[in-house]
Formats: sequence, C-alpha cells, structure tokens
Amino acid sequence: MLDKSSSLRFTVARFPLIVGVVFIHAYSNSVCIASGAIGLNKASALDEFVRNLISQGIARTAVPLFFIMSGFLFFLDVEWKPRIYLSKIRKRTRSLLFPYLFWNVLLILVMITAQSFKSTQIFFSGKRIWDSFSFFDYCKAVFGIQRDPISYQFWFIRDLMILVLLSPVIHFVITKLPLYFFAAIFFCWYLNIHPFRIPAVEAMLFFGLGSYAAVRERSLFAWDRYGAILCLVYIPLLILDALSYAKPFNPYIHDVGILFGVIVILRGTGFVLKSQKVLRLLLILSKASFFVFAVHEPLLTIGRKLTFRAFPPQTSCTVLILYFCVPITVISISTGSYFMLSKIVPKFTALITGGR
Repeated sequence: MLDKSSSLRFTVARFPLIVGVVFIHAYSNSVCIASGAIGLNKASALDEFVRNLISQGIARTAVPLFFIMSGFLFFLDVEWKPRIYLSKIRKRTRSLLFPYLFWNVLLILVMITAQSFKSTQIFFSGKRIWDSFSFFDYCKAVFGIQRDPISYQFWFIRDLMILVLLSPVIHFVITKLPLYFFAAIFFCWYLNIHPFRIPAVEAMLFFGLGSYAAVRERSLFAWDRYGAILCLVYIPLLILDALSYAKPFNPYIHDVGILFGVIVILRGTGFVLKSQKVLRLLLILSKASFFVFAVHEPLLTIGRKLTFRAFPPQTSCTVLILYFCVPITVISISTGSYFMLSKIVPKFTALITGGR
C-alpha cells in the first residue's frame, strides 16, 4: 500500500520532470526551415556548458524516473492473476492508448494543414506529408513502427504500453531470475547495446527496477538517508558530464550520473513536502503534466523556428536567452491552456489526457 507521503512525492515530481523533457528537446542551438538552417555553427564554452548541464545532464533523469515510477505503480500491491492483468490493460487503454492515438493523429492533421499554406510552408524543411507518405507510412508514423511516432515524445508512451502488455513476462523474470535479467539489461544499457529497438533498453531497465521494488515491497525512497553523500557524488559527476559532452568516454560518465541523479531527485521530492506553498503549487501543476507533455511538441519547434527567424542569433548570449525563454513560454502557454480547457470542456480534456 502506498502511504500518503510517498504518493505526494510521486505526484509533485511529475511537473518538474515534464519541464526537464521540454528542455531536453530545446537543446539544439539551431533550427531548420525551408531556406536552410538558422543558428550558430559554434557556440561558446559557457553556452555549451549551460545547455549540456541542463538538457543533457539534469533533465536526462526525467525519462528513467518516469519509467521507474510507472513500473512501481503498476506492480504495487498486485496479486498477479489473469483478471487483474486484464483489468490493468483496460485501464491503460484509457490512460495511455487513447491519448497516444489522439495526439499523433492530431499532429499529422496539423502538419498537413500547415504544409497546405504558403505562409506556413516555409517552416518545414522536408517534403509535404501527402507527397511522400503511403497508407502504411501513416500507420508507421502513428504507431511508431520502425521509427519514432510522428509526435516523437510519445515514444515513451509507446514503449510503456508494450511493457504493460509484457508485464506477466516481466513479473516472472524479476521474481524468478532478477540477477540475470538486470545484469543483462544493465550491460546493454551501459554499453549502449540495443538488441531490439522497441521497447528501448532504457525503458526495460528502469521499468524493471520500479517493478522489482514494488514486487519486493521496497521503497523507492530507501536511499533518502544517504542524500547528502549522494549529492556530493552527483554534483561533480554532473559537472564532468557537461564538460565532457561529445567526448568518446562521456557516455560512461553520463550513465553513472543518471543513476545517481535518479536517486538524488527522488530524495529531493522529500524537501518539497516541507514547504506547504511549494507543495500546493506542484500539486496543482501536476494536473497539467500530461497535457504539457503532449503539446510541447510541436509548440516548442514552432516557437523556436519563429523566434530564430525573427531574431537570428548572432551570439552565444542570444542562443542562451532563447534557450531559456522559448521553453518557459511554451510550458506557460501549455499549462494555461490545460486549465482553460479543463474548465470549458472538462470531459474532453480528461479524455485526451488519459483521465489524469
């Protein structure tokens, strides 16, 4: 049974993690439009360090944390029987599958519409969808077959749905062969080996870790007592990761940093409970988390293309300003839109966000 404190900590983590996802996708210092690329070919050391620290460092813990929490909550207090499995599948159909289909189909329609007008065609660097897509290409784009979904951030939901379908197998493996499973999957993840594309190795590893913790009735916050020591390790790793980004040895530092970062951020959720104002704010914002996740792309890409075209960055300082301003604006607009829609059409909003 999930106690109230742990439940609150899971909830308050949602919105900050979505913010991290947005900043991952805002990393690039250039954009592509029909006339070519706009941006800087070479950024300053400070610009690169800041963007690497946030987008490739801190924010990269978001996806592992989402998979850990998803695995933990899926297997928590479960007596594994066929009817329980079918009940969970039905619930995930509403909370995952329907929103997944809705947002991907919607994006295809938006892109077709935007590519139909000369005023908006200039913001697309590729071919028009209807000129290059067959029926099966549309299916691949929606379902993410042999590629990411057309709304690419939904690869996470696609992999999560597959892991949910495979949950009986996962349950068997983590209860009967946990050492072999985690040794093999960790080896693949750490050495960047991908024996299969879907679900991603990263998804399997961290969903499996969360599932294992739930099945074994272990708390995801068991490392809280070592919070100070872990921070002392994580911060130097984070800085080294940012400084060495794109170096051949960086992935090995980066992955170790991810592991420590996941634990440190889980520990950080405990501090939120000590401030009632911050707690209330994050509990309110958490309601908008899925909506922001769903709409931040293509809004982020559109916003970056518009601002880069209106204010072509000539210096690293300009790139850095846009790096912060565009994502923050997108997050603010998305969050405001969610609360507006939830008041005007609450049932529809709940439907497209999986009942969240």
